[in-house]
Amino acid sequence: FNFYLGIALFLFTLGFYLRRAGALTSRGALALAGLFLALFWTHLFAVELALMTIGLVAVLVLRGRPRGAQVRHIGALLAAASPVICLTLWFSRSPAPAGV
Repeated sequence: FNFYLGIALFLFTLGFYLRRAGALTSRGALALAGLFLALFWTHLFAVELALMTIGLVAVLVLRGRPRGAQVRHIGALLAAASPVICLTLWFSRSPAPAGV
């Protein structure tokens, strides 16, 4: 059940980013961070898929733009993704429960 919810939320998150890909504001980055966190709590695969897809879309959208706009946009994306990246690293380093 969580996987399906994660995929649906992934599609919503991707659509949210695509509508704001040209001009991601700090408010949009904060909302994106909240969506990333919601994805993390549903399924790890969904959040990793979202990070990879949005990263690829950002590279494609930002091509040909001025360097300053690229840096601001990538900085906003990294700020939005950093809590989820930290949680993913923490999860991957945590020991497996006994009996598994």
